[in-house]
Amino acid sequence: MFGTVLLNNPNALNMTATQLYINPNYDSATLNNDVSLIQLPTTLTFSKTIQPIQLVTNDYANFNFIGQVATIAGFGLTDDDYLESSNLLLYAQVQIINNSQCGDVFGSSVVIPSTLCAQGENGTDMSICSGDSGGPLITRDLNGNWMQIGINSFVAEDMCTMKYPSGFARLTSFLSYISQVTGIDFNSY
Repeated sequence: MFGTVLLNNPNALNMTATQLYINPNYDSATLNNDVSLIQLPTTLTFSKTIQPIQLVTNDYANFNFIGQVATIAGFGLTDDDYLESSNLLLYAQVQIINNSQCGDVFGSSVVIPSTLCAQGENGTDMSICSGDSGGPLITRDLNGNWMQIGINSFVAEDMCTMKYPSGFARLTSFLSYISQVTGIDFNSY
């Protein structure tokens, strides 16, 4: 679904993926390597309501992002009781935290170097929740442009609003995989 922030918008551009590329190193027990790609049936045409977000580049491979404010978005559940999801695309500000803080909650087998962790900015309870997996973690690059640095991966079960951190696949760790699947050379950016 493209071109809308409303889940049931009849004017949205809907496409069904023609191919799903699951990372061959994905581990469902630890959620490590939780990056998959889809192929669309046609090229997406950008418009006023459909715009790209730059993917993080190799220039940020050693950048830790700790303390940086980022934005999360999704249509997932809005409470810990699993009663309702949102028809409106919701977003929130989070702050990137040290992986050791996140590892204290989820364990070192889940929080590995290819993980980014974040929690609500200034101690708020903002977080991803069930149904948000696969959504973006975006922030500004050094020039002030938006870039996607992560993909929503995991959150403490039944604790979306309890100020626990949430985990994201760190995209700089997967640029070679994305390049292999898509044929895009990220070294040229």
